[in-house]
Amino acid sequence: MSWTQEARKKLDAPESEKPKHPVWDHKTKDNVIIGTVKDILLNIPTPNNQYSDTTDFAVVVDEEANTFLTVFLTQKVLKDKWAKLNINTGDQIAIKALGKPEGKDYYDFEIIRNETKQTKIKDHADNSPGNKDAKK
Repeated sequence: MSWTQEARKKLDAPESEKPKHPVWDHKTKDNVIIGTVKDILLNIPTPNNQYSDTTDFAVVVDEEANTFLTVFLTQKVLKDKWAKLNINTGDQIAIKALGKPEGKDYYDFEIIRNETKQTKIKDHADNSPGNKDAKK
């Protein structure tokens, strides 16, 4: 089967048969993911979500398990720490779930970014074809 035929077969498959990346469990205290950020998706529509109309998440290659994992950036603490470290596609990161602090109703996290492997990614949104103010 050619690559084109294989791609068509995968694209035409029912949603239930398409591969999904497992989700990193942020609720289990001391759960750790160490890996490379492969993609960051922001403002993805979530029409059936009771909490928000959109969600943000990253796809990370877990270097210890050698698998892709989805890291949802829906927890405010995680999202804020992610933004503070300016984590981009290609960055090597480690995240540890710290659980809920005593008496609090949120989850906490420790995030480390490998500063020697930091990747600078240009914001392509400004140059998108639909942006009338795009730089030429």
